[in-house]
Order: sequence, then structure tokens, then C-alpha cells
Amino acid sequence: MDYAENDKQNIINFIQTQGGECNVSDIFNIESIEKLRIYPLIYRMKDAGILTITAFGEFGTPLKIKLIQ
Repeated sequence: MDYAENDKQNIINFIQTQGGECNVSDIFNIESIEKLRIYPLIYRMKDAGILTITAFGEFGTPLKIKLIQ
């Protein structure tokens, strides 16, 4: 089983339930997603054209993301 792919799908599903846009802090509240994978997955999905980062925090951390699809 590919746990990263499973987490990626959980993130996408969550964003869709939020109307296509959400705060990254809300994703950290999802218990089924490994916390250490969230930021790398967000950047991989950004590079793949799945989502865009609409707000950044200190040191370039994503704060808000939006699905492109």
C-alpha cells in the first residue's frame, strides 16, 4: 500500500469538501493523514498542477491552498 498516495487522496477529498479551498492548518486536524507528509505532498501536488498555494506564512510555509482541477 502506498501511504503517501492514500494521504494525497485524503487531502484532495478534504479540500473538495471545503469548496475547493482550505487552510493548511485544517489538514493537520485530519487524523488519517501522516503529519510529516503534509507539506511535501502539498508541494508535490503544486508541482503536478493539482493545486495552487494562495497564501504563504513565515519561511514560505503554505497557509492556504486551492484545487485547480
